[in-house]
Amino acid sequence: GVQTRWSPQWLDGTMGFYLRNFSDRLPQVVVKGTAPRQYFMTYGSDVDLYGFSLAKQIAGVSFGLDLNYRRNMPLVSDAVAITSLSQLPKQGELLGARGNTTHGVLNALGTIGSTPLFEAASWATELTWNRWNSVTQGAQYFKGRDSYTAIDKVSKDYFGLAINFTPTWYQVFPGADLSMPMSYSRGLSGNSAVVFGGNESAGRWALGLAMDLYSKYRFDLKYVGYFGEYVTGPTGAVVTPNGSTALLKDRGAVFFTFKTTL
Repeated sequence: GVQTRWSPQWLDGTMGFYLRNFSDRLPQVVVKGTAPRQYFMTYGSDVDLYGFSLAKQIAGVSFGLDLNYRRNMPLVSDAVAITSLSQLPKQGELLGARGNTTHGVLNALGTIGSTPLFEAASWATELTWNRWNSVTQGAQYFKGRDSYTAIDKVSKDYFGLAINFTPTWYQVFPGADLSMPMSYSRGLSGNSAVVFGGNESAGRWALGLAMDLYSKYRFDLKYVGYFGEYVTGPTGAVVTPNGSTALLKDRGAVFFTFKTTL
């Protein structure tokens, strides 16, 4: 890939321009239905990305904007069934859907001074959007086709929101700064056409405590919860989840992390 950045004085910010050809890191599934039954993960190559970014501070808040157009992008698809290994695609090729998509991210970061509740705080918020413009291959497998009606049906547009807020208390005891990271992310509307691109009403939240000790040791303890919607079958097993976090909605977890510098 190639990138270039430009920071003209009149803008008081930085623009970026990007051109990239890459292989997708997330797979599509191919199933050999005849015995012995086998599953294959196929990864699409030759995806072209044309991107633009803008970073600028306004009234003490740092804003960032990223826009990109992707050609030949793998799209969310049904598992493709084959009867012979000779039907497997060549390396970098796919049997499922591909198409052209547009993606955007708008974020803002800022800080808050001392209040009666905390001594300082940082916050960040991010709005994501993506749209599928056209399907150029495998439309019969695409989960946005007219005949597909499951809960995870792809919509034309997807919007998602993420929020992070971290209040901090300095010197709670000598050498120790305490903070409370909080985060929440959710699909606001639509289901994305790209794998793990986001799903409506699916997301996660986290609440924790973090301590920096002597500017050398870092302790983090947090709980992460997940939510989302899914459809179950007659036995109560999940048949179709609307996003990966829907599968984890009853599997919230506690994480402890310790880091140090030498």
